[in-house]
Amino acid sequence: MTQSPPLAVAREEQTDLVGALSKRRPFSLLTRSQLEWLVDRARPARHAAGQVVLGSGAQADHLHIVRSGAVEIVAPGHGEESSLSSSLSGIAAGDCFPLEELHEERPAVLGYRARIDAECAELSLQDFRALQAMNEEFRASCERRSRRFFEKLRRIQQAQLAEMGTVASQLSMQRSGTEEIANAIRRARDTKALAKAAQGIRDLARLMMLRGIAAGQTTRLVSAMNDRVTERVIQLEVERADLAGADFCWIALGSEGRMEQTLCTDQDNGIVFEPPLGEPPDALRERLLPMARRINAALAECGFPLCKGEVMAGNPAWCLSLEEWRGRFSQWMERPEPEALLHASIFFDLRPVYGNVQLGASLQAWLASRAPGDRRFLALMAENALETRPPLGFLGGLAVEKGGERPGTIELKRDAIRIFVDAARILGLANGCAGPSTEQRLREAGARSGIPSGQVEAWIEAFQYVQVLRFRHHYDLGQAGKELDNRIDPRRLNPLEQRFLVEALRQARTLQERVARAHRLDGAGAL
Repeated sequence: MTQSPPLAVAREEQTDLVGALSKRRPFSLLTRSQLEWLVDRARPARHAAGQVVLGSGAQADHLHIVRSGAVEIVAPGHGEESSLSSSLSGIAAGDCFPLEELHEERPAVLGYRARIDAECAELSLQDFRALQAMNEEFRASCERRSRRFFEKLRRIQQAQLAEMGTVASQLSMQRSGTEEIANAIRRARDTKALAKAAQGIRDLARLMMLRGIAAGQTTRLVSAMNDRVTERVIQLEVERADLAGADFCWIALGSEGRMEQTLCTDQDNGIVFEPPLGEPPDALRERLLPMARRINAALAECGFPLCKGEVMAGNPAWCLSLEEWRGRFSQWMERPEPEALLHASIFFDLRPVYGNVQLGASLQAWLASRAPGDRRFLALMAENALETRPPLGFLGGLAVEKGGERPGTIELKRDAIRIFVDAARILGLANGCAGPSTEQRLREAGARSGIPSGQVEAWIEAFQYVQVLRFRHHYDLGQAGKELDNRIDPRRLNPLEQRFLVEALRQARTLQERVARAHRLDGAGAL
């Protein structure tokens, strides 16, 4: 550790630090004079990126208050190369550590390492105790925080022991439930039977989430099983329709195309077809549309609501030949008007589901080769995406909505999930990635553009965490018989969950910054 000479924090910086601490618990409980005393007694320390500030198991003898930069938490027993930054644990400017262990005078449970160059104000244990003696409310707050921390740690350790015995049963539950539903889908001869199977998928997803199975695994399973329902619906309708010789592919769009469906997802789909040689596309389109509308209606009966924007295969605008789809995408990229940018957020996430999947794959491959060359379109997509910013306050805390119908809440889909999805789409298209999923795009684009894998995995785990919150929120609303929405009240999260959400949103911000740099935009998204 490289420390400054043992002088107090520079006078010109004291006022800023006092002001920042006065807005954060437990320091907000201190009087102005007590805060000034703290800042006067604290000693500055600078830590270069990668340097260990406090090792796991080392005796905690100072309170470290991060003034600038960032510190990551290192998992105990994982060595210097493994950190919990990928699990959303991080210490940013304005935060402190290890308050809980210092209060208890215990060795550090976790390790701490400078993620980037970091400046801290460090208060000795002796001065920390003196500060607690000055203010009983501050001491009691530290006591409560410490008690919660070590109780949470105890529960985590118990859960880890229990997990060793439950993983096998979880896998068995998932496998048996999936097989049972798959068999029901395969045997189904009408929409009523498929609707029952679709409800089984949602029930299985809720059970998986309740058992703690990862959000990414759950959403992929839900999407894969929903694909089976869709395929069976199409099979039944194809059997009833006169489509001899019709060459077509049903494509999934939006969250279904990305295989990121949750319990609250409407339909987004289309058809790509190849008319017989020498024939115009209208004739085959007219044959396909009645069947597509019946499929959309059947899927609605199965619990997949009709798209309010009519982005469905039964709409003639989205039942197109391969050549027409290429023309439509080219038109959007060459004339990127607001409506075109809106369409890009849905149609660029396409995935073939049923029929001649080579038609869908061909469209994917064409798009992957075409998009990287249109820098203006990608820059405008990026500018549009950067209009939504993570709900973080000036000091890095959560910024909830102040007015409207639901004050005090955060809209998870709009203000968190969409940020990751939009940024991953832009990076994926810019780097010629054909796959539509957010995780796949981030990994492929990261590898092709030289982004450190650790940063990419941090983005992915942040995305997965907000997906977990959204899934759990949907589960809770469903259990209460309420309509599903995406608004959460952060006050209902425990302190650790709130901290993880803040770090997930900080990761969203760093991802947006990466997109802005790639397309030479400033922080506000302007060219």
